[in-house]
Amino acid sequence: MVFYIFFFVLKKIFKSQNYLKILYITAWIGFVFLNYRSWTTFYGYRAQGWITQINNYSFLIWLTVLFFGVLIIIFIYDKYFFQLFLSIWVVLLISSPVSIFLANYFSQNLQTNTPKIVNNFEEVVFVDKPDIYFFLYDGLASFETLENFYGFDAKNLKSILSNNNFYIANNAISSYGITSMSLNTIFSTNYAVEDGENYKTKNRHILRELNIMNSQVIRTLESNGYDIAAYSKEFNCEDSLNENIVCLGRKNSKQIFYELLIRTPFQIIENNQQSIPFYFEILDILGLDCSENCGDLKLQTIMEIFHNELNRNEERKPVFYFFHLKNTHGPFYVDEKCNSLKHISYNSNAFEMSKPYIDSIKCLEKELTGFLDSIDENSIVILQSDHGPHYNYARNYEQLTDEEILSRYRIFSSIKLSKECNQTLSQDYGQINTFLQIFNCLSNEPIDNKKVKSFYVPVDPRFNEVVEITNRFNY
Repeated sequence: MVFYIFFFVLKKIFKSQNYLKILYITAWIGFVFLNYRSWTTFYGYRAQGWITQINNYSFLIWLTVLFFGVLIIIFIYDKYFFQLFLSIWVVLLISSPVSIFLANYFSQNLQTNTPKIVNNFEEVVFVDKPDIYFFLYDGLASFETLENFYGFDAKNLKSILSNNNFYIANNAISSYGITSMSLNTIFSTNYAVEDGENYKTKNRHILRELNIMNSQVIRTLESNGYDIAAYSKEFNCEDSLNENIVCLGRKNSKQIFYELLIRTPFQIIENNQQSIPFYFEILDILGLDCSENCGDLKLQTIMEIFHNELNRNEERKPVFYFFHLKNTHGPFYVDEKCNSLKHISYNSNAFEMSKPYIDSIKCLEKELTGFLDSIDENSIVILQSDHGPHYNYARNYEQLTDEEILSRYRIFSSIKLSKECNQTLSQDYGQINTFLQIFNCLSNEPIDNKKVKSFYVPVDPRFNEVVEITNRFNY
C-alpha cells in the first residue's frame, strides 16, 4: 500500500516520465521510507566528528541519502547495466518478506530441534508439589529506586507482601538489564556471557538461542508432573505435543501497526509529541487510540483461559504459571484502577512519563491483592522484575552512570515460600537463583546457589565487550 501511494503521487508529478523509471523511484523512496528508524539509528551510532554537532544529523543524513538516490535514478536510468541492477533490486525488494519468512521458519525449526541449554544441575525429585506462580513485571524498579528517583513510597505494595508472608529481597539485581538476557539467566540458571567476553560473537541472537520450553527449569518441572501455563511471547509452545502446556501471548493489532509505523518518519512526530498540540488527534485518525485490548489481559481473564485450556485428569496435577506482565513497562496503558487509558503516549521513558508509570504500579497492587486472595495459601508465588527503567541510556560502558545502575539494574524481587524455606533466603535473592532456591526447598536436596553477578552489555554496535558491574552497586 505504501509503495502504491508513492507510485500514484509520483505518476501525477512526473506525468511525462517513463512508468518504469517512476516504479524504480517509488521502490527507492518506499525502501528508504520504511527503513527510516533503522537507518537513523545506525547513523546515530556510527557517525563521528563534526557532523554529530549538527542538530538532527541522523535525520539529515537519511534525507541526503534519499535525495541523492532519487537523483542517481533520474540521471543514469537509461544506462543498461543500471537498469539491470535496478530490476534485480526491485525483485529482491518485493521478495524480501518471503525471504524473511523462510529464514525465520528454518531458524525456528533449527532452534526447536537443537537443545540450546546445557544442564547445570541434576534432575531433582520433589517431595512437595504446590502450584507455582511466577510474575515477571517488566521494567518494575526496586522499592529504593521508586522512592529515590520517583518520590513514590510503595507502602501499599509492601503491606500486601507483608500481610501475605512474602520475603522481600531488597538487594536483588538484574543479571544484564535486558529482558531476553534476564530470562536466559532465570530459566537456564547460567550466565550467558561474562566479563571480557564478546557479546555479539558468542551470543549474537541470544533470545533465539534461548528456548524456554526446553530449558532445564521447565524440564525439571515437567519431570515432576507439572502442567505449564505461560502468558508470554517468549514461550514457544508451537512444537509441543503435550496437551497440558498452554501458551498465551500479548498480541494487539494496534501495537503491531504502531511498530510498523514507527519505522517510518512518523518517529519524528513520536519523538516530539510533547510539543505537538494535535498529537492525540493524529493517533485517533490513525486508529492508534487505546481500547479494551490495550496492555496486558486481566489476571482473572488469563486464569480463566488457563483453566479452560488445560486438560484436567481425574487426579489434579500441579501447575507452573508464568506471567510476563508489561503494564509497568512503557508504553503505559492503564490508570491506577486498571482501566484502559483512552489516549496512549507511546513514550516508554518512565522518568518522562512518571505519573502513568506510578499508576501502573498502583494497578499492579490492585490486581495482586485480588489474585492472592483467590489462590491456595500453600502455593509458591514469585514476584520479580527483569530490569528497572532507564535513567540515562548508556550505549557504551563509559556512559554507564551510577544512577543508571541503581535505576536499571536494581530490581524488584519478592517470594512466598514455606516459613522454613523463607528463612534460607538472602537479600540478593533473584534471577540466577530464582529456581535453584525453590527446587532446593521442594526436594530437600542440596542444590547450591550461584554467585549473584550483574553485567553491562553494550548497545552501541562499535563496542562488543561485556563488563561485570557487580562491584558498582551501593546498597
